[in-house]
Amino acid sequence: MSGGVILGDWTHRRGDVGGGRAVSADIGKARPRLAWTFRPPHGGNVDQVRIAGELVYVATMAPGDPLAPAWEHATLYAIEATTGRVAAVRPLPDPVPVAAMIVEGGVVHVLATRPGEPIFWYALDAADLRPRHRHALHFAAEARARGADVLEAWASADGGIWMELEGAPVGADVAAGGRRTFAFAKDGRVAIAPRAREAAGVEGFAPRDACCVGHTLYAPSAGDWDGAGNGTPPSIWQLDPVGEAANAPWASTGVTGPRSHVHALAAEGAVSVVAVAADPTKASRALVQAMIVDRASGVVRIESNVEKLVTRGDCEGARLARRPNGDIVFQCTDGDGRPVSDVWRTSPSGEIAVFPLPREPLLLDAALGDALLAHAPTRDGRVLVSALDIDKDRLLGRRAQTIWSIETPDLGGSPTVYAGAGHVLARGAQALTAIRV
Repeated sequence: MSGGVILGDWTHRRGDVGGGRAVSADIGKARPRLAWTFRPPHGGNVDQVRIAGELVYVATMAPGDPLAPAWEHATLYAIEATTGRVAAVRPLPDPVPVAAMIVEGGVVHVLATRPGEPIFWYALDAADLRPRHRHALHFAAEARARGADVLEAWASADGGIWMELEGAPVGADVAAGGRRTFAFAKDGRVAIAPRAREAAGVEGFAPRDACCVGHTLYAPSAGDWDGAGNGTPPSIWQLDPVGEAANAPWASTGVTGPRSHVHALAAEGAVSVVAVAADPTKASRALVQAMIVDRASGVVRIESNVEKLVTRGDCEGARLARRPNGDIVFQCTDGDGRPVSDVWRTSPSGEIAVFPLPREPLLLDAALGDALLAHAPTRDGRVLVSALDIDKDRLLGRRAQTIWSIETPDLGGSPTVYAGAGHVLARGAQALTAIRV
């Protein structure tokens, strides 16, 4: 019998609307085993996975047809987490791939588009995937999107959807050079957020990892660096779909340097922020600072020193997760999403500690209770999934230790790992495997 417990949902790309990548769990006595594997019956790709209640939602895309290019349709499946049985199926009506998916308030929201096409917003009943609405989103007259793609989405408390867009939005508040921006959709209408260009970061580098609370989005803005020692630190902007445009960042960090970026997650009345920049004085070293900002007042509760930490390459992205004790764990990634650092932990007091991993390629996925969840792809398409402990003292100092590991079947590469509804789920390009603990 399995000795572990995993509770909770995974409703957004980073776990929940606050981006915490945190799932309640007790896996101290877990004995993981493969439970079931799902492969799309049409032989296409697995694109998006979300978990809510006892159901796993999987968005797939049919394989290309050379006789009808760009006419492939996406299909949504609701799968019973305990058995792997398909409980409901819903083909989507428009021939565009799924870009983002959210489960909120008993509704599955799907955003689908391709370059040159509208952004289609589908709402389906979470129990049986019955359609509730389909909107082809129209931008307001002063800001229309040309070939915009949806990178991420968040559910707003008033029934709307925040989106991060990549493309070339143009309008009164957005310069033609902008690459990424944020927009808010409700009732079939969509508008570019105020101060969108500033919130999207500087030209050529705009990191992700915004978070949403209520109807407010906390959006990251990359910093600037002129190469002569002068720079603007990365910051967080507070965007409101009905408020006036902000004229200053909501919170600014103390990190300046080349390729600086910032990442945010929200929980328990605060926004936790981690800022990173390349060290201009030494290659393969990053400047790192963590902050905890009170959401109601904007007052910085905790601010760490700017630490110099070793990396194995350029830190161009990140993985963040929040542990139950308030720790923020953080790992740098390169431009392709591969890990280039150990796991860094910021305590609620602001202390930053480094934890080497048992295997260098492991990529942080989530806080699984007090443990960490991580994975590494293998050359033959399988995925190594590991639970890690960073709390026990080690004779050789701080170091993450493996609690358990398990390998999946061949999933087709490009893996992503989630947790919820009693399982760890490993998704590849061609299949999804459930691990019961």
